[in-house]
Amino acid sequence: MTRLLTEEDYGILNIFASFVSMAPTVLALNTNVGVGRRYFESDGDFKDYLGTSFMISYSLIIVASIFMFTNAAWFADLLSLPEITIFFIGPFAIRAINKSFHLQVFRAKSEPKKVRSLSLISGYIGFVLGVTLVYFHPEENRYMGQIWSGLIMTFLASGIIIYRLRSSIKFNPKWEHVKYMFSFGLPLMPSYLSSVVLAQFDRVMIGSYLGNGESGQYSFAYNISMLQLMLVNALYYSWEPKYYKYMKAKEYGKHDQDTLKLLSIASFAACGLILFSDWIGYILGSKSFHKSLYLIPTIVLGQFLLAINPIYKRHISFAKKTIYTSIVVLLCGALNIWLNSIYIPVYGAGAAAYTTVASYAIMFLLIYFVVRFILKSHVTSLWKVSLKMAVVVSACIFYYVELYVLEGGLLLGIFSKLLMLVVCGILLFKPKLRTIEA
Repeated sequence: MTRLLTEEDYGILNIFASFVSMAPTVLALNTNVGVGRRYFESDGDFKDYLGTSFMISYSLIIVASIFMFTNAAWFADLLSLPEITIFFIGPFAIRAINKSFHLQVFRAKSEPKKVRSLSLISGYIGFVLGVTLVYFHPEENRYMGQIWSGLIMTFLASGIIIYRLRSSIKFNPKWEHVKYMFSFGLPLMPSYLSSVVLAQFDRVMIGSYLGNGESGQYSFAYNISMLQLMLVNALYYSWEPKYYKYMKAKEYGKHDQDTLKLLSIASFAACGLILFSDWIGYILGSKSFHKSLYLIPTIVLGQFLLAINPIYKRHISFAKKTIYTSIVVLLCGALNIWLNSIYIPVYGAGAAAYTTVASYAIMFLLIYFVVRFILKSHVTSLWKVSLKMAVVVSACIFYYVELYVLEGGLLLGIFSKLLMLVVCGILLFKPKLRTIEA
């Protein structure tokens, strides 16, 4: 897309995506998030629960969308988006809700093939369709080609999802199910919204302070860093059924062993992405977007801190004390907005990368504090986790030292980064150098 869109168009597209990511939580009041949890607690009425969740979520989104459609100009001004894009937020929210149901159900059933196949279908067809529509769309608002592509994929993906879930849905609404979905989802709303603010809102603020072009530059760097989060989410989602098994059986030793193995993989992936992120950017992006590549290692570090938060945060959901998650994430989201409002106007878009790292680091420590000292739940050793985190931080520091201090040229730079990656791998995986007991 960076070869087909201007920096401004790319910025508008990513700002639109930021608001779309908030839409399911805001429009459906987070009523969809308890499906996976309910599956493990169900005593035979899961089909009724899923059907009720569909009915409530769809009804709320439809009502909210009608209100947005009738006030499109006001919302466009509020969100600093072209007015036509407002009409797509509701349908995109429905697509996100459907994908959420699909993911939660088949993740709980340990059927990753169905999740993977939907991702592949949506990814490949959406990519080809998006490129085609953007290419042939009038140049004055080419970004709309990608949005139209998303709308078409909404119908395609939703059709597949409804077909696959048809045997798991029974439309037999029960009041107890309505109470469950609101009691579980509503306390998490601040957490979900603040998480989106932490992950996405810096683009919106950059666009507001510095213009859509700068937002497009930052978004390009940010989107490459998302490779880290995609990998870790895949690992954690596939492991989630085992997590519930370990916690219910109080097999904490096996839990910690698996957690640290997954963390080692995530840490090594982060090191590789940090060290060679600029080369990924050179390949994927047009030359006009290359000036933001130096930000990627810092953003990856922030994504890594976000990705490992579930090491402790999942215990809060397991204990059904989600209000603590909301409080912590809300505080860190507010902190991120405050820091961005101070430093982005002064230091430019790069400041957003550092403020996000700071916010995620504080969130990680606060969540650990809640689980360890307030809920008094079992926690994986913070010392062991910190040692693996230190390897990732070292890789990030090395990248900037090599970039600004060593300046050894192309071949020496590649060799030194490969050598650093090998060292990181040894520290993370070699048995004799594994973390010691805290």
